[in-house]
Amino acid sequence: MKKVLLFDLDDTLLDFKAAEAYGLEKVFTRYGVPYTPAKIANYQTINHKLWQQYEAGKIPREGITGERFPRFFAAEGIDANGLLAEDAYRTYLGEAKKEIPGARALLTQLQADYELCLVTNGVAQTQKARLANTGFGAFFSHVFISEELACQKPDPRFFQQVVAALPHYQKAEMLVIGDSLTSDIQGGQDSQIETVWFNPRREKATIAPTFEIHALKDLPNLLQKIS
Repeated sequence: MKKVLLFDLDDTLLDFKAAEAYGLEKVFTRYGVPYTPAKIANYQTINHKLWQQYEAGKIPREGITGERFPRFFAAEGIDANGLLAEDAYRTYLGEAKKEIPGARALLTQLQADYELCLVTNGVAQTQKARLANTGFGAFFSHVFISEELACQKPDPRFFQQVVAALPHYQKAEMLVIGDSLTSDIQGGQDSQIETVWFNPRREKATIAPTFEIHALKDLPNLLQKIS
């Protein structure tokens, strides 16, 4: 029987794509960069490559936050301080509040019967601001953030620290729930914890999760079936 639900945050409970768009538009406007598909794509290419290097353990977290806007400004020929732009971007991300449909209702329903924990890659200050601004932080007994754990999903060391902080539960009583195959699902598998892939776009799985749902409202029924 599952007793502990380990929820991812970005694009599982809170809409990170919307937050990213909000933050980027604010930063671009602040620095006089046209908010066009081409400019957005250029930034996202730079950001994605840095994230890939980070998740592969090739660069530290600071390699993302300290490089993406400086590299973007350099590529665009913009004379501006990329580190100050990063600080502004992090503030704007923390302000964004758009939720994945059904997220609040789901957490409200589940909190009476399960211990809810958050497992997220990200900058601690930003993630905590988002949890505070949405009120989602109140649902979780533990909040595990990669920056504070000094490792990120799918690194087994991340989940080792999660398990160690929950000594009254066995791994068999835990369930990882998230949208990322390479982060949440791979991380759970590598740590011998069953997983639920939240796949609203019905994409093809490249890593086989234990379970799969297409809407958050489907999770309670799944939990009943596997109890």
